[in-house]
Amino acid sequence: MSLDACESYRLPSPDAPSESRPPRLKTAARLPRLNDAAAQVMTEFASGGARTVSEDCGLEAAQDEMFRWGARALLVLRGDCVVGVVTADGIAAERRAYVDGLDADPGARVDDLMTQVDEVPAIEWQTVLDATVRDVAEMFQGTGAQILIVVETETATEARVRGIFERSRLERQFGPLARR
Repeated sequence: MSLDACESYRLPSPDAPSESRPPRLKTAARLPRLNDAAAQVMTEFASGGARTVSEDCGLEAAQDEMFRWGARALLVLRGDCVVGVVTADGIAAERRAYVDGLDADPGARVDDLMTQVDEVPAIEWQTVLDATVRDVAEMFQGTGAQILIVVETETATEARVRGIFERSRLERQFGPLARR
């Protein structure tokens, strides 16, 4: 799917139907297993609550938002279009470079550091419904990506971001995933 500036990903509307959402486990804090449904380790946005920041946001403010959300990554918005992803690791590396006296900008903004959305691997929601946690781990093992975006295609040029998978979350639960 080729994505232009705003012919890309959008967030679900707050009143979007949620019938196709898989049921969540109602068990007591059981860690996921590799054979569990992939959707159980996905951060889901279909019912609202997408973690977002504007592309012109400063890095410190973005890091504050991550802390507030308890997130390691934020979707970057231009208006209501998702244009990128910024990660806690990326912000930390930028801060270390500044402290170490390297060529870093103390006034850097999210759009200076974000990964463009067309550079982030995306997988279809229908694929997630049939996948296991092991399948997602294998997707990360085949790439150096930190994030996988889950999209639900609506038209040939538009898809809604349904959620994200975060490598760091899987690595906390299952150990390091090999990188290509």
